[in-house]
Amino acid sequence: MANFNDAFQILMRLEFSRPGDALDKNPTESGWTFMGIYQNAHPHWEGWDEILGALAHGSDIEKISRALYASENLRAQVRQFYKEAYWDRMRLDEVASQLKANEMFVFAVNVGVKPAVRAAQTVVGVDADGVFGDQTLAAINRFDEARFDKEFDRAELEYYNRLMQKNPKLKIYANGWRNRALAV
Repeated sequence: MANFNDAFQILMRLEFSRPGDALDKNPTESGWTFMGIYQNAHPHWEGWDEILGALAHGSDIEKISRALYASENLRAQVRQFYKEAYWDRMRLDEVASQLKANEMFVFAVNVGVKPAVRAAQTVVGVDADGVFGDQTLAAINRFDEARFDKEFDRAELEYYNRLMQKNPKLKIYANGWRNRALAV
């Protein structure tokens, strides 16, 4: 069965390998983002207390970002957030293939659980309702791993292309999204 720790290490390598960039304000968003957790989407996440406290005592965002990244307590909260909000909600511990679970997890962190589940459901040929139930789990576990990898990457890229068609301002993310989709 798939292991969250392996998937989380991939996410860390892809998204959070530069401590000075762990905290930022994205030009298309209004709140802070710390290690991918967007303040406006998750205002009650307990890590914001430590982050906002650090911001109140300094103005050098890169320095604050490095200090927050070094906080073991905060990184544990980040890890727990991703496990509960994405991994557990998609029942990825029950997926037999680490590769399939990694694909779904990393995509879900960027776009949300329902779109990631729908992409997997489309790939494996079940009703794409965004609900990860027993039928979806069984179909994912039966599906050929190499074929899933290739078709899921294609589904990710199609999703991102639709986003950019709807909102051309998002094209600034095109290379990063493509790299992320093909990296897992």
